[in-house]
Amino acid sequence: MKLHLVALVLGLAGPVQATPAQTSEWPEGSANALGEKWAHDREAAAATLKRRDRELLSLVTRARPAPNESRTPEAVEALQRAWPIYVRAECELIGSLSPDFSPYQSAKAVQCEANLTDQRARRVAASIRCIKRIPSDQPPDALEACLAQLAPMATRPN
Repeated sequence: MKLHLVALVLGLAGPVQATPAQTSEWPEGSANALGEKWAHDREAAAATLKRRDRELLSLVTRARPAPNESRTPEAVEALQRAWPIYVRAECELIGSLSPDFSPYQSAKAVQCEANLTDQRARRVAASIRCIKRIPSDQPPDALEACLAQLAPMATRPN
């Protein structure tokens, strides 16, 4: 258990697979049971992401290119605030694609939120590791490669 927790904290474990503290009252495999499990996974991933976001912002603020330059930390903060809004919108679409207005629509949306939040926490962890590896004598623009991975749609080549 401790090894899995350490691996999860380091971002090395697979997708978040937390087990709810209480056994579900819903039949196994039902939309409600799956939704409960995925909601728990989503909350665990969100807590991890929140911790990593704070660490990233602290590192970026300390590593900013010039003493009075605040644009990069402010951009990171804006991205962090926008992330949950983006996830809810994208996952609502994914949930709506489930057939027949079933309870699985909500469960699929929650599963999507858990997966995207877990993936984002991994990307933030990779950015943190990258920033920590930057030698102190590097030019200020060394942050670019570490932070660009947080905007994959904007940084993909055509």
